[in-house]
Amino acid sequence: MGTILLLGAVQLADSAHRSHDAWRTYQAAAHAERLTEAFHTLMGGQEALAFESARTRIVLQNPMPINAMNRTFLDDNRALIETTCDKVKDPAWASYQENLAMSVEEMYADLKALRTRVDADLALPKASRDPALPMEWEKVSARLNGVLEARLFALLERELSRDNSDLRTISQLLTMRFNGSQLRLSGVAESSRIHMAVRMDNPIPMEALREVAANRGRSEALWMVVEQQAMSLNMPELGQGLLALDRQLHVALRPLQDKVLEKAAEGGYGISEKQYLSVAMPTFMALQKLMNTVTDVSNRLADEHKAASLRMVALNVAVIGGYLALIVVALWFVSRRLVRPLEQMSDVLRRLRKGEYEVSLPWSRRGDEIGNLSEGMEAFRANLIEREHVLEESRIAKAEAERANLAKSQFLSSMSHELRTPLNSIMGFAQLLKLDDLTPEQVKSVDTIMAGGEHLLELINEVLELAKIEAGRLTINREDIDGNAVFRETGLFIQGMADKRAITVHNLPDGDLAANLVNVDRTRLRQVFLNLLSNAVKYNREKGDVYLTVETRGDRVRFNVRDTGLGIPDDDREKVFEPFNRLGAEQTETEGTGIGMTVTKQLVEAMDGVIDFVSVAGQGSTFWIEFPAVARA
Repeated sequence: MGTILLLGAVQLADSAHRSHDAWRTYQAAAHAERLTEAFHTLMGGQEALAFESARTRIVLQNPMPINAMNRTFLDDNRALIETTCDKVKDPAWASYQENLAMSVEEMYADLKALRTRVDADLALPKASRDPALPMEWEKVSARLNGVLEARLFALLERELSRDNSDLRTISQLLTMRFNGSQLRLSGVAESSRIHMAVRMDNPIPMEALREVAANRGRSEALWMVVEQQAMSLNMPELGQGLLALDRQLHVALRPLQDKVLEKAAEGGYGISEKQYLSVAMPTFMALQKLMNTVTDVSNRLADEHKAASLRMVALNVAVIGGYLALIVVALWFVSRRLVRPLEQMSDVLRRLRKGEYEVSLPWSRRGDEIGNLSEGMEAFRANLIEREHVLEESRIAKAEAERANLAKSQFLSSMSHELRTPLNSIMGFAQLLKLDDLTPEQVKSVDTIMAGGEHLLELINEVLELAKIEAGRLTINREDIDGNAVFRETGLFIQGMADKRAITVHNLPDGDLAANLVNVDRTRLRQVFLNLLSNAVKYNREKGDVYLTVETRGDRVRFNVRDTGLGIPDDDREKVFEPFNRLGAEQTETEGTGIGMTVTKQLVEAMDGVIDFVSVAGQGSTFWIEFPAVARA
């Protein structure tokens, strides 16, 4: 059942992810569709503006007033520009055409104001027209064309070039459409200059020839780009249109234009305006047909992406619904077969926790996981009953052990006091013997007696201290003291012991460290430092070093004692603080009781401190104790 639920959840997540991807593709396709519409609208407006501008310039150079054919041509293109300006005001364009409507409307207002003057001049013979009007017309129409072209670039570069593999082909088609339109505009500009020369049958001015050459170069470059883009898209309908355009452009129009340009210096071209237009117009119509094909293909692809993504969304939504239904059924089954028995078992466990062991477990006869769990609970109940018996026995044993431990501590305390009195007498008599005139051998024997007595007295004192701690009779008199000062004083005290083995004690500097206040028992702290430092000297090598350092770690103070002795192996780490365990040092000449570190640890912990060490075998050890720092007022 768990596997079914897990698989259902995995499939549900996968279907949701696929639906999300499909919906994003649909949104991208819808966005591309709107952008494509905007692109074609702007493209049509730019082309209409270019044709109106070119035809207006031609008619203004004509000696006769405008005829009906040119009037119709201009009116048709002006209607297209008007439509473009109306569409760019659509609020739906606002998300991806910043300030477009404002820019176009401002430029178009200038153009419309100038049209009134142009129309008045077109109705007059050339001799009566304003000679500065053609230049002014060119400037105003160029400004509007620049705005439209900038917006077209923005669509291509910012919106339609997004990294979406499903829509990349549409972006390539619209880029081709843009380049084809620019090719058409350049071709029309070049052809209009040649057309004017053929109409007038006059030489072409040098300025016009330079303009023809510039447009010819731009047209050839754009033709190569359009040709490469059409071939890379590998679409038969584009290939057919490209071949038709290539034949019309390079087989028909270019040779005719070259023939005219050969006689540009003297005029007399030998062809009529009608003959020229009969070749030029089909060329631009073939280019327009190719661009219309590009537009149709891009629109079709956007529609196909939208439809495909919607189908994918619907399919995945259906799959999600099926999996949700399956999960609901599975949860209902689980509730009846698992949840209710588990709730009852939870109640049984609560009763067992309260010590009510006489409970019934009726699910043991089931052959599934619930039955296995019930058998386990029955075994658990039996273990609890047995555990209660064991705990009772442990409580009795613990009470007996505590009584025995107290008796041991009392015995050790009593025996230590009983031993100290005769021991002091022995050491006193030994000191009196040294006052007599003794032989060297006798002096050596008395020194041995006194050394043994001092060692035994040290052992008795440490045993008494340990017994006092274990009996809970340790007294701690806390006060705020400068731990650094006590640490340094203890280092000075141990210096004599270190000198006997030529060991250098690197003490704290005198007065260079700021005081570190700790709330401890001064006597006990000195005892702890003395134990650590004496061990650092005793277990060091000859001519070794002992380093005393202090660290401030946030709100705690750490005192470090580092030696250069043999170190402590990792296997013996847990034995360092065991009583009467000297880690094999008892087989050497180094004196000790094996109780000092045990007492030190208990003293440190009684003062809310921490003790530990790090050691590297063969290099030495660093023992440290750490206490909370006292905040200064």
